[in-house]
Amino acid sequence: MIARLTALGIGVVALLVGVVGLLSPVNISPGLTPVPCGTAVAPDLESARQQAPANTQTSPQELPYDSEWVGDVDYAQLCDKEISDRRAWTITVTVVGVLSLLTAAALTLRSRRSQDAST
Repeated sequence: MIARLTALGIGVVALLVGVVGLLSPVNISPGLTPVPCGTAVAPDLESARQQAPANTQTSPQELPYDSEWVGDVDYAQLCDKEISDRRAWTITVTVVGVLSLLTAAALTLRSRRSQDAST
């Protein structure tokens, strides 16, 4: 009973966290200016391309990064990397949630079969 409830609880929480993570917006903040990238399910790199340093008043040499100056910054590439990272952990958490729910269902079926066999 406790194993079934634990698997069910872990499954529900992991599934919710994974789905919310997939659907929540992804942003990058180079130069302390937030740039929207869309979501992990529906990426939108157009605004990242439009806000690239070549299209703004700030030159790439004026963007600080860890107390150092960086050269070319490709916002679309940064967005793509951030979306890939988001997909990696959210898909993993979602799969863990689904597997936990399947485990809870299997434990429930096994428990019911053993109760039916004993009666």
